[in-house]
Amino acid sequence: VSGLVTGSRSGAVPLPLLPLAGAAVIAAGAIAVACALGPRRSSA
Repeated sequence: VSGLVTGSRSGAVPLPLLPLAGAAVIAAGAIAVACALGPRRSSA
């Protein structure tokens, strides 16, 4: 939490948060693709 607070105050993101943010973006993208393909699979 302290890393997030100091990062938000200085305007820079600490390095350890970069891989975490990347993983979150990839996970969100995978969920979006799964949700988009879900109705197509169920209807077909």
